[in-house]
Amino acid sequence: MSHSARTAATFATMTTLTKHFLLYSIFLALIAGALFYWNYSQPIENVLSASWGVFAFFAVSFLLNHLFLLNAENKKPGVFIRRFMGTSTLRLFVFVIIIVLYAMTHKTQAHLFILHFLIFYFLFATFEIATLYNHFRPKE
Repeated sequence: MSHSARTAATFATMTTLTKHFLLYSIFLALIAGALFYWNYSQPIENVLSASWGVFAFFAVSFLLNHLFLLNAENKKPGVFIRRFMGTSTLRLFVFVIIIVLYAMTHKTQAHLFILHFLIFYFLFATFEIATLYNHFRPKE
C-alpha cells in the first residue's frame, strides 16, 4: 500500500470532529501565514496593530459556532437550519456593531480594521459553509 493510500485510509477512519480539527488547523495555518506575510511586506501605515487579535477572535468564534452547529446533527433538520440561520444572523449583527464601534473609536486605523475584518469574515464564513456542506451532504 502506498503512502498516499495509507494517508487517505487513515483520514477516512477519523471521526468527524478530528477531521474538522485537522482541516481547521491547516486553514488557520494558511491564514496565519498570509497575515504574517501581509504584516511583514507592507509599510507600517498599512499594518493593523490589532490584526492578530482579530484573527484570533475569528478563529475562536467560528470554531465555537461550528461545534454548536454540529451538536444539532442528530436532531431534526429544522433544528440545524434554525441554529445555522440564528447564529449567522446574530454573528452578523455583533460583527457590524464591533466594526462600527472600532471605527468610531479608532478613526486613524478604521479602514484597515474594516478591511481585515471583512476579509477574515469572508474567508472563515466560506470555510464554515464548505465544511458544513461536506459534513451534511448525503453520503453515497
